[in-house]
Amino acid sequence: MDFVNNKIIILSGVAVFYLVCNPSIYAQKEKNIFETLNINLNFVFNTNRNTFHRYWEGDEGIEALVESPFYHGNIQSGIHISQYSAKQPDIPGFSSMFFYLGWGKGVIHSLNLRWSNGFRVGMFFMYFDEKETNKDSKRENELGFGINSRLQYKLKKNWFINLSGYYRVIFTRKRIYHTYIAIGSGYSFTTPKWLRELLE
Repeated sequence: MDFVNNKIIILSGVAVFYLVCNPSIYAQKEKNIFETLNINLNFVFNTNRNTFHRYWEGDEGIEALVESPFYHGNIQSGIHISQYSAKQPDIPGFSSMFFYLGWGKGVIHSLNLRWSNGFRVGMFFMYFDEKETNKDSKRENELGFGINSRLQYKLKKNWFINLSGYYRVIFTRKRIYHTYIAIGSGYSFTTPKWLRELLE
């Protein structure tokens, strides 16, 4: 039953992502699609504690993402890199990379402040330390899904700062549930004409 439920969750997430991000399903194009690019760099902190944390301690991570206006919101592409230290000598620690695509929608958008919510779908790669003796188990990758909420404050010119909360589930055999707080900054600029034409 868990297998069926997980398949339903995964397929639902993929379907929603497709419906939101597929340009062909809209009769009228929005004028500002890919008009600007936002480049973000964030420091990420794991804040929750559950069964996973009996065996691993989550260190601070780094997230880099690119965001651009898209149909009825913003599309994102990014990577979250973090390290998990083992709490027991017979368990290997591991480093991780989460590659994702995401979509978000602004809830409040004033002159300098923006609040947006969205979701992310991607692949979570785990690279285990040398303590792992089974060579076939040194690397594992699983599907991940997350939701996030973000506050963005615009500074002078094109710079801005971010504060966001993020919940993510990784579909390993025993699910990994993490919540994060991320803080960082970014830069926004007009998309070069050649790149916008390529993306469109």
